[in-house]
Amino acid sequence: MKSYRGLVAVALLGLAARSVGAGGPMLTVIHTFTNTFTDGGLPQCVLVEAIDGNFYGTTPNGGTNGGHGIVFKITPAGAFTTLHQFGLGTADGREPAAGLIQGSDSNFYGTAQLGGTNNLGTVFKITAAGTLTNLYQFGGTNGASPLAALVQASDGLFYGTTFAGGTNNAGTVFKITSAGVLTTLYQFSGGADGGQPDSKLVQGTDGNLYGTTASGGLSNNCINGCGTVFKITPAGALTTLYRFDGSDGSFPHGGIVPGNDGDFYGTTYTGGGGGFGTVYKITGTGGFTPLQTFSVPPGGRFALAGLALGCDGNFYGATTSDGSSNSGALFMITPTGALTTFDVFTNAFFGTQPRGGLAQGFDGNFYGTANHGGSNDLGAIYKLLISFSLPANRIGAIKRSGTNIVMTVPSVGGETYQLQFRDSLAAASNWLNAPLNPITSIGGPLPLTNSIGPTQRQRFYRLQITP
Repeated sequence: MKSYRGLVAVALLGLAARSVGAGGPMLTVIHTFTNTFTDGGLPQCVLVEAIDGNFYGTTPNGGTNGGHGIVFKITPAGAFTTLHQFGLGTADGREPAAGLIQGSDSNFYGTAQLGGTNNLGTVFKITAAGTLTNLYQFGGTNGASPLAALVQASDGLFYGTTFAGGTNNAGTVFKITSAGVLTTLYQFSGGADGGQPDSKLVQGTDGNLYGTTASGGLSNNCINGCGTVFKITPAGALTTLYRFDGSDGSFPHGGIVPGNDGDFYGTTYTGGGGGFGTVYKITGTGGFTPLQTFSVPPGGRFALAGLALGCDGNFYGATTSDGSSNSGALFMITPTGALTTFDVFTNAFFGTQPRGGLAQGFDGNFYGTANHGGSNDLGAIYKLLISFSLPANRIGAIKRSGTNIVMTVPSVGGETYQLQFRDSLAAASNWLNAPLNPITSIGGPLPLTNSIGPTQRQRFYRLQITP
């Protein structure tokens, strides 16, 4: 008899499949921004961990070219390098608000909300060594002011949104090639279909893109509407899945992320019973479930950031306000809505107002940025260490070693373990057996290895176990 255990997504990261234990979280500051003319300041991006094990991000302030922002690299230990300083010439972008993504070509891709010859924003790519290429400059009718990160879809193209521009000046959805050929897919009206999208798109297992708008919808409970959740095909056919009315949340700035159950999870900045924001779940067909309403201190309030799916199947996020020092808080929420608040910003040195979300690193810890605080109130980069315990029959202790993914699983003597993988959860994608398997265990921790290419972006794993 064969059983399948331990499905885990590895986006070229080695994550430990663990659940929160009783040790409590600990926050470590690995960098504080000290001078807006050298290392930047006021970060609000989600960091991305690259295949080299370093984190990459942006700040909308700082740099020697008029303080228009930077791109930086930081190691998990805190060694910081400025890679690019924006504002160099009229074609260069300015004030990047969003984080980067690493493309399948190993380069990083991002957006700047201003700059370019029209000063309406740009799309750029940058190498790990800091060589930046401006790919596109927005002109207004085709979009303006991109505030969100890009996503590379399964077709190899990059998809994103602009906060403004388009025929109604309510924002757009676009796709762009790695060479800079841009196609506008949709122009929001600002009405029933939403407007002002400012969050990153995600691709579902059906191949469609999903996202949120910060305004629009049909509700009169918010000025210009409370926001929407939408689905859009790669060809540009948009479906509004849900319209917020305030009581269920309003202004979903953080976007949505897919969970292990195939549904999507997100936050709203305000709304809900107390008006302090909510966490919700929504299906790909628009079935909406409220999970949690943020409340008075010491819990967090006002989540600008979206959620991060942890390797334990729970979601992790940040709020800009409250906690015991009213500096913001981090939290964990289960897929069923059980909320745990981490009151870790206990003084300004640790950072305040974490506007960017969390990213889980190869080492299993979470990394994030605080918009203010630190030694000069210019923000900080922090690491959240959480005590975990390994659930039974789960893939765990995953790490990258060169071009290999190495994982250790708890095993039973006499059972045969076959590691299987697929690069997509699309229905047409079949599970493949990893080479050098199956292995019959003698008991105890069992190491398994899968070789991957240097540009592999993500891979999903499971175990086929034969007693």
